[in-house]
Amino acid sequence: MIGTILALGGGGFSTTDDGTSTIDDYLLDLTGQDHPRVCFP
Repeated sequence: MIGTILALGGGGFSTTDDGTSTIDDYLLDLTGQDHPRVCFP
């Protein structure tokens, strides 16, 4: 089994006025999974 770990730091700078984040949506779509595992430390 081979996996990929993606780390994205910062917070808040990539969100729009309506609270969505295009970069977050794009990265989650790259997983190809309906419910990817996400960790918010």
